[in-house]
Amino acid sequence: MNSDHPINQITPWRFCRTWIMAPILVAIVSAASAAAPDDTGTHNDLINLFENFQEWKIAQSIDAIPDYSVVAIDRRRAELHLMQQSMKDMSARHWSVPEQVDYLTVRAELDQQDFILQVTRPWARDPVFYVANLFKTAFTELPADGKDLKNLQRQLRAIPATLSAARNNLTEVATDYADLAIRTLTTSDGVEDGYPYRVEPPAGIIGWYEDLLARAETQPELKPDISAAITAINHFQSWLTENRASMNGENGVGKEALDWFVQNALLLPYTSNEMAVLAQRELDRLWAFYALEQHRNRDLPELSMASSREEYQQRIAETDQLVRDFLVDDSFITIPDYIPNNWKMMFVGPYLTGYNVPWIVRKTPPNFWEQVQFRDPAPDHLHAVIPGHRSTR
Repeated sequence: MNSDHPINQITPWRFCRTWIMAPILVAIVSAASAAAPDDTGTHNDLINLFENFQEWKIAQSIDAIPDYSVVAIDRRRAELHLMQQSMKDMSARHWSVPEQVDYLTVRAELDQQDFILQVTRPWARDPVFYVANLFKTAFTELPADGKDLKNLQRQLRAIPATLSAARNNLTEVATDYADLAIRTLTTSDGVEDGYPYRVEPPAGIIGWYEDLLARAETQPELKPDISAAITAINHFQSWLTENRASMNGENGVGKEALDWFVQNALLLPYTSNEMAVLAQRELDRLWAFYALEQHRNRDLPELSMASSREEYQQRIAETDQLVRDFLVDDSFITIPDYIPNNWKMMFVGPYLTGYNVPWIVRKTPPNFWEQVQFRDPAPDHLHAVIPGHRSTR
């Protein structure tokens, strides 16, 4: 990692989406511009470099079986280093403020990749790096045809080789990383956020591939590839379980590296200690507001959880109508007639489209989000449905 980067910078809007922090950029860029390079590269050169970087970043994910061997990683480190050297050829010191913002943003993007290649190295330290990438394939809707079918077959056939390579690459695994991977392979995470809806969630990734195999009754030509993938995933889980005791790698990056990442890759002007103080302050504020609300509502009965799917659906329907009436009656937004009420959208197709927390009866107590939603759907409904995320899709 380059140690000479100024730290008081913030991510801008042109290449990233944190434009809400733009008002403090002028002062930050002014402070950092003295350290900006004073060579001959133009802003167009920066744009070309960034476009090349974007292509470089996704190139590894295009292959069905990404190469994380020592040779491949060394090659990518060398390629990234050349791009970082090109940043020093820019004439950013004389650019406009928006252009300097772009310079700082591109440099932060490069620094983030540098941190991954040099410090976190998930392909060697974290088996979840491989495990998490298995979900999307298992969620594929069947029957598939055309391009979707070819992509599914390509992804399924890559799984055995990918997990075989993973066993060679994972040489510095921490025990808790192994535990998390084993749990993800074998156990529902209890949230299922973004997953297809099932009354009883499958048991981890292995369960989801068994779910895919069952759905392949409609497309039996996929069964051999799915079965081979399941065998490979089970072998990987067994390998993790059998070798867990010897997996004693470091499970963090250390304070110095974390501070560097926060200040360079995230462009936040804080140390990790300062961030911990800010976080504790906000937590204290939260508990204070919570205590005040409890006191204000002390004469009201505590909210109870819905006792059945039907009661929960009714609460959501009532919440949705209440929110829509408020938005329309108070002239905040209009809602076209073709946008259905949320309760009518529940469980449409294989995905849960109406809200974030489905009604699932578990052997374990309801998780955090279920505890909230089953009592009062309003907070998450406003946030995630209307006028929240889904209203903008």
